[in-house]
Amino acid sequence: MKIRPHHILCTRAFIGKGYSEYFIKNMRKIIEQIKTDGSIELLCGMDEICSVCPERTGKTCKSEEKVKMLDKNTVKYLQLEKRNYSYSEIEKIMDERLDEDTYNEICVNCEWKKAGICTCADVKRTLG
Repeated sequence: MKIRPHHILCTRAFIGKGYSEYFIKNMRKIIEQIKTDGSIELLCGMDEICSVCPERTGKTCKSEEKVKMLDKNTVKYLQLEKRNYSYSEIEKIMDERLDEDTYNEICVNCEWKKAGICTCADVKRTLG
C-alpha cells in the first residue's frame, strides 16, 4: 500500500469518523488492506486515502502546505525514510519513537487533533 507518511498516524487513530461515508468506507478498506498485506511504501504526494478526500483538487490538496508539513514532521520525528516498510517495522517505530511530545510536534497543525478526535494514545494503538 502506497501511503503518505502522516497517513500512517491517521490509519492508526481512525475511529470511523471522516469527511463523508464514502471517505470512511475507503479508509476502512485501506486499513484492512494494510493489515492483510502488511506492507507500506512511503511516498510524497497523493495516496489512496487522498483519492476520495473532499480536500483533493486534481493532483493536489487544498491544504497542500499543511499536509506537506505533516509528512515532513512525520519523517523527521519518527526518523523514517521514503521506502517500503513491513507493518511490524511501523509498529516497532511507533512503540520506540512516538511519545506525547513527538505527537504534538508532528501534528501541531492537524485539524483532527485540534478537534479532539485524534490523540497520541489513539495513534499509539495498533490498527483497529
